[in-house]
Amino acid sequence: MTQPAVPATVIGASGYVGTALLQALQLKGRSVLAPARGREHELEGLEVGDLFYCAGLTADYASHPAATAEAHIGLLGRLLERLRPRRVVYLSSTRLFD
Repeated sequence: MTQPAVPATVIGASGYVGTALLQALQLKGRSVLAPARGREHELEGLEVGDLFYCAGLTADYASHPAATAEAHIGLLGRLLERLRPRRVVYLSSTRLFD
């Protein structure tokens, strides 16, 4: 008997990195959850499987340090407490553009 595929969850799926990742996962036949910004709470109680964290602040991040920390640390911390993903892949877009 074949085991069901593990779902993937993409946080930041509307951004540059997240959009490409979402498309790649879907092409591989993965079931993907991709909540809109600010709607991550809708994942609570769901099996999120592999969590791909692509959210981040890339425009003017040097002049908005608190918002940068929230995007790269705060939200991720809250999600890890609430969701219990199978694994986490963190893709920091700030580092990609820095």
